[in-house]
Amino acid sequence: MVRAVGWGVGVAIVALLAGCAPQGASQAVQVMPGPGKTADQFASDQATCKALAQQQSAAAQKQASVGAAANPDVVNGVTSGSTVTAAATLFGAAAGVTVAGQQQYDAIYSQCMADHGNIVPGYASTMAPPPPVAVQTGYDPALVRAVQVELIRLGALKDNADGAYGPHTRSAIIAYQQGNNLPVNGQPTQALLTSLKQHSTPGAGLVQPIGGSPPPPAATPLVAPVPTPAPAPAPAGSGLVAPIAPAGSANP
Repeated sequence: MVRAVGWGVGVAIVALLAGCAPQGASQAVQVMPGPGKTADQFASDQATCKALAQQQSAAAQKQASVGAAANPDVVNGVTSGSTVTAAATLFGAAAGVTVAGQQQYDAIYSQCMADHGNIVPGYASTMAPPPPVAVQTGYDPALVRAVQVELIRLGALKDNADGAYGPHTRSAIIAYQQGNNLPVNGQPTQALLTSLKQHSTPGAGLVQPIGGSPPPPAATPLVAPVPTPAPAPAPAGSGLVAPIAPAGSANP
């Protein structure tokens, strides 16, 4: 009976001493706002993680205090009536529970702050990264591929028909629409595909193919030089001064 009472007193004292759960992180915890965190967001993270750490560490501390009170040294000290022994043992047990509780609080608080995207030395976020956001173009890849096939056939597109709606495909569609008096929107629609299939002549209504390597510049045709004819020889005697008659002869 006395032993049971002593155990109960030990539990009560240890629980009372250890019941003062940590109210904040110790100085050993260093937390800095994560990239892009505003002061208000950081303060909100602190409040959330503080409440979580207090709740979880208090529950664990209570359980530890019960275990410490059941220590044979505590029970024997209380039941033997040795005040000094009992007090020393009880205070030692409570101190151990309190230190462990503070360490647990720091660990819970630090991990929580890291999970909220803040910088905590020695801690990394345990939260799974969000799945990558798929880029949605809103166009059926099969339809885009069929349009690309026709654009390639007509010489409007020099890329591959991969079903991906990119800037080259859009530019090729716009060029085709402009060259065929269609509404210009660059969209791969079923109506556009029907129009493309109606053209059997490559390059119909198109000015310049889109995508691929630019065509080489057209070679300038070479013209053989025309030889300049030599001047015709002057007739005999042309441009000459009349001959001078011999001395003593009569002029005609």
